[in-house]
Amino acid sequence: MIELIEGYAQTKNVTPTQIALAWDLAQRPYIIPIPGTRTTAHMQENLAAADVDLRADEIKAITDALNAMNLADTSSRRNADPYRNALKK
Repeated sequence: MIELIEGYAQTKNVTPTQIALAWDLAQRPYIIPIPGTRTTAHMQENLAAADVDLRADEIKAITDALNAMNLADTSSRRNADPYRNALKK
């Protein structure tokens, strides 16, 4: 996954972060990513992602790579958090 995004970033002369944000923006017109940042430089980098043009095949390749990932279910870890359970009382 990382190699795929880094490859697109190099090809387009942008950062991997910009590719990820551009992919988010390409999902639906009502999806608006809200990345956090601590510096003006990173804010400008994030804003520039709106200008990154991803082709349909690139969007599909990233989506397919994400869908192929085996993501762990974290719900059992959430239930084991003593602080979270304490708040329920």
